[in-house]
Amino acid sequence: MNVLLLALYLLNHSLFAFMNLDQLEKSLLPFMPEGTAGLYCSQIAGIKSINFKLTRERTSKHGDYRSHVNRWRHQISINSTLPPHHFLVTLLHETAHLLVHERYRNHGDPHGPHWKAAFAEIILPWVVPGVLPPKLAMALKNHIEKGYATTTGDAGLLSVFRELEGIAQSIITLETLPPGAVFAIQGQLFRKGEKMRTFYRCVSLTNNREYRVRITAEVMPIDES
Repeated sequence: MNVLLLALYLLNHSLFAFMNLDQLEKSLLPFMPEGTAGLYCSQIAGIKSINFKLTRERTSKHGDYRSHVNRWRHQISINSTLPPHHFLVTLLHETAHLLVHERYRNHGDPHGPHWKAAFAEIILPWVVPGVLPPKLAMALKNHIEKGYATTTGDAGLLSVFRELEGIAQSIITLETLPPGAVFAIQGQLFRKGEKMRTFYRCVSLTNNREYRVRITAEVMPIDES
């Protein structure tokens, strides 16, 4: 699917459901790593009434899961702009939410014990040798073991995504900047401050307010000289 056709598809047909697994596999092929759509479809065989929504890029999230949307029992939305391996992991993340809803309905913390167990279960077939690039399989194992709730919070996993995309050398993340550095993100200027596990305290140079910015955030350094 070329860029123009993809743009038209998203504009006019951003929602697609599947009548059968073959149709779903064909719909996912342009967005996932080669050879992975079939494995994913085999994992959700037997789950009824799922609607998949491909969206334009959202800065606030890569995907989400919702239950009982219109006539659908389940809905998963994924940013169609995600590179294939990131798309796949996001799809598995949201499918774990679907599994939790199937089993428990109301389950408290969205990324609590039930979700972590479901995510570990759904990741298992993907981390066996030969399915994914070895570095990604190892990063996913670590992701599960450390209980990350999001991919954006896992610097190691993001680094592997960027390497697979061939852009690792061109990306500057907040964690690589020295203390006190000024940087731009989403059109605003900040000064880097104290580290808080997976975030830095950063002060806006516009309103002097403090914000938390993920250590993995892609930023543009600003030269103050």
